[in-house]
Amino acid sequence: MQASAGAPWVGTLDNPIEYLADLGWQATLTQAGQPDAHYGRWTLPILPTQMPGIPHNWFVTAQKQP
Repeated sequence: MQASAGAPWVGTLDNPIEYLADLGWQATLTQAGQPDAHYGRWTLPILPTQMPGIPHNWFVTAQKQP
């Protein structure tokens, strides 16, 4: 659907924490509905942030390590 609209999905990350660590960043993940990202709008069950085999939409916070 996205490709036919001219905006193909070109990549994903299965493990952004590991990927960013390899580049010198320390990252944390959260998702909508979790306590640090819950603003009263998420009505679905909250799955563990790093549950394998499940699609995730993460909010990533990272700090560059010296």
